[in-house]
Amino acid sequence: MSRVVLVTGAASGIGQALARDFLAAGDRVVAFDRDGDGLARLAPPAGGSLARVVGDVGEAADVE
Repeated sequence: MSRVVLVTGAASGIGQALARDFLAAGDRVVAFDRDGDGLARLAPPAGGSLARVVGDVGEAADVE
């Protein structure tokens, strides 16, 4: 069963590793980070589902 997973800090480090692992497992991933360029480098595997959202979790307007 596919899950929908929100990963913050997905442009690098642990967040990026988690996003890649979830994608590899067949989950649908919403990747959230302030670094749009870093998010652009995150690519789903063939048939994977990835939505990239640029924003700051500390800003209410970015998470609404």
